[in-house]
Amino acid sequence: MPRHPAHSDAELSDTIRTLMATTDAVPTYDAVRTALGGPVSNDRLQKALGKARLAQIAPPSAAPAPAVAPAVASPPAADPQAIAREVTALVARPLVATTGYRAPAYAEIKNAVLRSLAALEQSCQQHDAVVAPYIERIGQLEAEAAVRAA
Repeated sequence: MPRHPAHSDAELSDTIRTLMATTDAVPTYDAVRTALGGPVSNDRLQKALGKARLAQIAPPSAAPAPAVAPAVASPPAADPQAIAREVTALVARPLVATTGYRAPAYAEIKNAVLRSLAALEQSCQQHDAVVAPYIERIGQLEAEAAVRAA
């Protein structure tokens, strides 16, 4: 006759998430059993810890955008340079190579993104060098037009 588990799957998952949050690593079977304060089969632990490992190394999914009431104005657009700095800082964070078999693939993706960011930055600098004289001349013409109009 099959035995009924002492702890639910949700309780097991919550305990594993809590342990992962405190230690920044996937816990051992014994650590989970100790935290739960009771027995858990190896099969259930293997399944739950496998899901935890996959969740740890899987890229975060895009969260759905919250619904905004029509009366609330949308926030102003962020500064593109601030966004670029944020993306660069996010991508430049060290990649933990021991988190699973996907780490080498993530390392390749990270390197490709860093190369793309460097190329975009260089392109923007070249664009700024070409456009800056025109913007300066437009400013001069506007200043001259304002003096004539006054």
